[in-house]
Amino acid sequence: MGNRKLTVMKFGGGVLSNRQDFERAAGIISARRASGERIVVVVSAVSGVTDWLLGNSGKLSPSEVARHLVELHEPLASAPFAKLCLPLEEKLASNDLDRGEFVASFGERLSAIALASVLQDRGIQARAFDAESAGIACVGVAGRASGDEVVTARNLSASVTPLLDDSVAVVTGYYGVMPDGRVSTFGRGGSDYSAGLVAACLNAGRLELWKHVDGFLSCDPRFVPLARRVKSLSYGEAQELGFFGAKILHPKTVIPLRAKRIPVIIRNVERPDGEGTVIASRESRGLELKSLAFKREVACVYVQGEWLAEFPGLASTVFGAVSSVGVSIDVIATSELNLCFTTSRGDALKAAGAVASVPGISGVSTRCDLSLVSLIGDGLVDTPNVGGRAFGALGCEGVNVELISNGASNSNLSFVVAEKDLERAVKILHKEFFEGDANA
Repeated sequence: MGNRKLTVMKFGGGVLSNRQDFERAAGIISARRASGERIVVVVSAVSGVTDWLLGNSGKLSPSEVARHLVELHEPLASAPFAKLCLPLEEKLASNDLDRGEFVASFGERLSAIALASVLQDRGIQARAFDAESAGIACVGVAGRASGDEVVTARNLSASVTPLLDDSVAVVTGYYGVMPDGRVSTFGRGGSDYSAGLVAACLNAGRLELWKHVDGFLSCDPRFVPLARRVKSLSYGEAQELGFFGAKILHPKTVIPLRAKRIPVIIRNVERPDGEGTVIASRESRGLELKSLAFKREVACVYVQGEWLAEFPGLASTVFGAVSSVGVSIDVIATSELNLCFTTSRGDALKAAGAVASVPGISGVSTRCDLSLVSLIGDGLVDTPNVGGRAFGALGCEGVNVELISNGASNSNLSFVVAEKDLERAVKILHKEFFEGDANA
C-alpha cells in the first residue's frame, strides 16, 4: 500500500472539453488539496484534439495546425498558447523520426498547461510537467510503448516529489520518452496507463480516474438502460474488462499498481462524493459475476493444417507469425486439425496473410462480420454450468455462438457471435446472469 496522503488524479479528454470542465476539475482538485492531500494530476488532451491532430496535421501547413490549436485552447485558460505551439510548428516542418508521435502527444502538453493555469487563477500553486520534464520513461515499439518503472520512479522523485508539499503537479498522460530521447505514445487510451505508471512510481495512496460515469456498470447502458453500478473489482477483473471492450479503463492501467496494491477508484466528475467503483486486490470468494463487455468489428481467422496435432510447435509458429506483423489476438480455439482465433476486423487480412506463409498450413479463411461478448468475474471458469446457462439462454433466443473461449485467467468467458446478433446477445446474457436473482 502506498502513501495515503498522496493521490494521483487522472482527468481524460471526455471530461475536459471546455472552460466549465476545466473549472470543475480545478474545483475537485482544490477541495482535496484543502483537506491536506498532496495531489498529482495526469491529463489527456482536450476532447477531440488528438483525433484532429492525427487527421489533419498532414493536410494543413504547420502554421494552420498551430492556429487551430491556439483558437481551441485560448478560451480554456490564460496561457501563451501561440508561443507554446512553436515547437509543434518546428516538428511538423521537420523530417524527424518521432514526428508523428510528437504531434500525437501535443494535445496533452497544452491540456496540462491549461489546467495548471486554471488552478493558478484560483490561487493554487500548480506546475505543468510534460513527459520530458517529469521524466516519464518508456521502452518498446513506438505507438504502443510501455513505461520504464525504474527510470520513471527515479526521475519523478527528482522532478515532481520535491514540489508536492506546496504545489499541485499536472503531468501529461499518453506518452513517454524512449532511451534515445524520441517521443512514443502508449497507444489510444494510454493516459489511463500513464496515470497508473505515475501512481506506482510515486508510491501513491490511490489512483482516481475521473469520468462521466459512476464507475463500471454491469453492461453498456446503451444496450441495458438499467445496468447497475459495480461496487468493486479485482485487478484481474478490471484488466479483463478493459481488454474485452469496456472503454472506461485501459487494460494496462492496473499492471504497475497490482504489485504495490495501490487501489484505483473510478469516480464521476458530476458526483464527486459518489462511491464509484473500487479496484483493488481481494481474496477469492468463489464466483461473483461483475460485468458484460463486448467488442464490435471482430474477425475470425480459421486455420487448417493436416499435421497440426502431431506438431505442437506449429500452433506457436502460427501465433508468432501473427505477432510479427503487429496483430493482436483476442481469443483462441483449437482442435486436432484446425485452429481459429479472433482479431480486429481491420487486421484480419494481415493476420491471414502472415499465417498463410507458415509451412504446414493447408488453408486459411476469414469471417469478418462478428462481435465478441465476454462475461467477467473471478472464479468464472471454475464454476460449473456457467457456459451451459449461457449457451442455453442464447440458443433459446436463436443466437448462434460461433466460438467460445474460457480464457487463461479464470475471470472471463467469451462468446463470438454474428455482429447482427450482438445487441440481442448482450441483453440475453445480462438478463440471465445479472437481473433479478440471477447472480445471487
